Amino acid sequence: MKQKLVVSTIIFLLLLPIMSISASANSSWVWLTRDPRPMLPWAIAGTLVIENFVICFFNSIQFKNLLKPTVSIVFGNLISFLLPYTFIGITPVVFEENYNFFSKIDYTAEKLPFYIVGIGFLFFTLIVELPIEYFCSRHNVKSKKRLLATIIAANVITTAAVAIIERTIYKGHW
Repeated sequence: MKQKLVVSTIIFLLLLPIMSISASANSSWVWLTRDPRPMLPWAIAGTLVIENFVICFFNSIQFKNLLKPTVSIVFGNLISFLLPYTFIGITPVVFEENYNFFSKIDYTAEKLPFYIVGIGFLFFTLIVELPIEYFCSRHNVKSKKRLLATIIAANVITTAAVAIIERTIYKGHW
């Protein structure tokens, strides 16, 4: 039990600097390059490939049984990527009543200091994807604990990788 706590603490401390959120009062955020939305399709494609490989390889899922886990991974990722944007699009804007669904998303991505991926995104991804992928794939594996661990590990790996890539390619400052 102590070993799991130590490993979890080390992973948390390693991820904390790249996922931290800072605030600068009374100043405006400016994207120096552009907003990170163009990276989203590439992030989704890379995430799907890596998660599918990690989950299927480390759980020894046979080739003939790949369809159901792959579909659950695609569906879980689709939901976890689109749900935050849907939430932004349906949330009412107090001072601007003429904003439609897509203009709210554009405004949020262009004017506000939001990278797509952060520590909150990891937790949200795990909350959304973990049940979908676990319950759809649990009958195709020998060890359900290993399946659970590989789903979490695959999501941590892909989220950290996308966050690092996003923060190195897209720059902004207060």
